[in-house]
Amino acid sequence: MLIEDYSEKLRIQKTLEGILLDALPEKGRYTLGYKGANRERTLRYHPDSPLYYVPGRHDDAHVPRYANTLGILDRTKAPQDIVVVINIPMKSNGQKAAGFFAKDSRSGRIYLMHTGRVGGGRAGIGKLAYLAWSDRKPVAVIDNDGGERFGIVVTEIDEKGLVSEITKFVEDVKEFKRYATGTNEEVEALKKKIGRFQALHGDEFSGTKRGRTQGVLEYDTYHGDIVKALRQMLEADLRSDEEVFRTGLIDLLVERKGKRSQVYEVKTGMTRQHLYTAIGQLIVHSGDNKNCRKFLVIPSGEDLPDDVNGAVGRAGIEIMRFRKVRKDWRIEPV
Repeated sequence: MLIEDYSEKLRIQKTLEGILLDALPEKGRYTLGYKGANRERTLRYHPDSPLYYVPGRHDDAHVPRYANTLGILDRTKAPQDIVVVINIPMKSNGQKAAGFFAKDSRSGRIYLMHTGRVGGGRAGIGKLAYLAWSDRKPVAVIDNDGGERFGIVVTEIDEKGLVSEITKFVEDVKEFKRYATGTNEEVEALKKKIGRFQALHGDEFSGTKRGRTQGVLEYDTYHGDIVKALRQMLEADLRSDEEVFRTGLIDLLVERKGKRSQVYEVKTGMTRQHLYTAIGQLIVHSGDNKNCRKFLVIPSGEDLPDDVNGAVGRAGIEIMRFRKVRKDWRIEPV
């Protein structure tokens, strides 16, 4: 559910600020490049972390908002690049600000969300391009009027993993901006991703829609990391006539000469609902190619229920298992 109450948003914003300021105790004066002007600001950082943070609020803005300015600190430079500002509207709940808070109605956990609308003032940088490029999948959040909006889960508002998850998001946006303004080959590849994303989704992730779902917000911190590791593994072995990409409906697809040849769905949970959903996704999105291989990627060390295992075999679905080895994810066929 979208968190709309002013006092609750203020409480969550203060919690977010408190966790970041405690984790980033060092202070330094640096110049930041804002639209139209450079301004000197006090950055908060930690010597062992790449992240910097500047909290702020703009009460007199057209949309009064809390401003969470984030970037990657380069200590060799006096001026620092702003990677992303996660603005949270104070008293309104429209989408002019890209950040918002949401609550999982089942667990009660609170999340920091972002629409994917990343700025930068340069051609090729924007929401559509970022969603097409990123391995992050937008999820639906319901407001108090039954409307539905989509956002990327940045992090749970929890001390345990908040700083590392925000750092991953900031690094992800920074790399996207580099890619979007990179070599001619990278720019052309991004254009292809955008075209495919539009063809698959249309306006699915834009604006607010009504009455389509009453689902809860479900999120696992590591899902995007596992999908990214899987993509890297697949891209390392691609043939010249193959291409790997992601949609909002299935985690990864491989096409050979424009025809779907492999589909992959990652599930970090092993409940029956997770498994039933994955089986359906793989069957539906393998398309009309009978030779398309279907892969279910699930955690190591957890057995499939016998009846589900039988259904997986009858559907011709292959199993892959993931596990964490130090800081990396290892994915292996069974």
